[in-house]
Amino acid sequence: MSDARTKIEILYKDVLGDMTELVNKVEALQESLPNVVKQTEHDLEGIVGALVAQARVYDAAILAKTNKVANDALIKVRGEVVDAKNDAIGDVRQAVREAVQTPVIDLVQDLNKAVNNINAQPRRIIKVAIGAGLISGLVAGLIVAAFATFYISAKEEAREKAAQVETVVPEKSMKKGSKQ
Repeated sequence: MSDARTKIEILYKDVLGDMTELVNKVEALQESLPNVVKQTEHDLEGIVGALVAQARVYDAAILAKTNKVANDALIKVRGEVVDAKNDAIGDVRQAVREAVQTPVIDLVQDLNKAVNNINAQPRRIIKVAIGAGLISGLVAGLIVAAFATFYISAKEEAREKAAQVETVVPEKSMKKGSKQ
């Protein structure tokens, strides 16, 4: 029995020695742990700062690219609107030219005849003058109507193009994105 007791005592001493060693290591850790935590906090603050700086650079790059795409789209739409306006003006000019050309030629011919027959037909001169006035009024009315029609259609087309641009890159979302 004394042999078993000796073995148990040896085991107790081993366990107590191990426990003492473990307690010493824990105490050493308690002394060094605050310094390790402070160093880790400092390192993490540096990493977070670097990440925030990179995020700002990334945001600025995205905003610049978004603005460039929006400006390119706006320039393209403006060019298309100008082209459409110029085409419409050309069409209106041609329509006015075609609508006015024959009556004006007829008027000039009538005026030439009237000048040639000025002494013989005073009433004809009055009729030609009245006809010329009516035709001038008609021509002016056609011109005003053609330009009004062009103006309204060009304005509607410009609004449609602007609406298309706003659906591609809405300004409000770009402004909100730039504040973040």
